[in-house]
Amino acid sequence: MRPRLVVLVAACLAVVVAIAAYYRTRAAPRTPPPLSAFGTPANYSHLQFHKSLTQPEKEHILDGRFVIVTKTEAFPATVKRAFAVITGQKQFALANPGEKYQVTDVVDEPGLPFRRLVFAGVRDDEWFIHYEHGGIGRSYEVVVFSIDSEKQLHFIWGGAGASGAKDFQELRGMVSAGLFHDDAAYYW
Repeated sequence: MRPRLVVLVAACLAVVVAIAAYYRTRAAPRTPPPLSAFGTPANYSHLQFHKSLTQPEKEHILDGRFVIVTKTEAFPATVKRAFAVITGQKQFALANPGEKYQVTDVVDEPGLPFRRLVFAGVRDDEWFIHYEHGGIGRSYEVVVFSIDSEKQLHFIWGGAGASGAKDFQELRGMVSAGLFHDDAAYYW
């Protein structure tokens, strides 16, 4: 009797995962309106923060000279708030490189963030944040956004990949090569 129950539970779980994956990929992305960097994540859907780029656009999304940032303490408050809104967090939560974070979905230490900074960069009013994302499946992600002079957030692009970059040049190459995917409405 017990092996049958295990098989039944596994089959039900597989069906639920398949249905969730189907609806996740079928959700129609919407172009996000400019957001106030002081808005609340509850007012926004993660689908607002999805945009697919063409290959030539990916090749140039990180062009230019970015100043690299390796500590979250160097992020202005508006950037922290923008990241919280994009990732659907009530407040900013991003561990610094080398710090503990929640790598899996098994919570051993309550209160650890599910994301850890790899590095970020700023050029004028444009930011990118490259980070590890823990949970059910660990991934590496990059989001690109700008904050204008009126403190309005403009989501530009985001992608998810299986491995992270060691430095900015490698990240630029990985994005250009399509190793960060934007073909599904990811929850950043």
